[in-house]
Amino acid sequence: MEAIFPITALQKRKKEVKAAADKGIVRITEQGVGAYVFSSEKAYEDSVRKAVADALYEARLHDAIAEARADIKAGRIYTDVDAFFDDLDKEMA
Repeated sequence: MEAIFPITALQKRKKEVKAAADKGIVRITEQGVGAYVFSSEKAYEDSVRKAVADALYEARLHDAIAEARADIKAGRIYTDVDAFFDDLDKEMA
């Protein structure tokens, strides 16, 4: 969970804010409303890497679902596990 601090903490609790920013994204509020984000370089880079990995995973999942729907529409389905493995064995031979 991301840390949340009021903007006054940047002056009064610098050590605490910086320690939280070393671990991840810190949200800074003004008058109780989100205003800024703060992080260390490493936490920022980790956050970007995670966002990219999540987006790639979601794209692969989307493609897999689309492919599965096309297989179902084309009748390429199995309702029996043994039939699936029999066909798989034939393809491997």
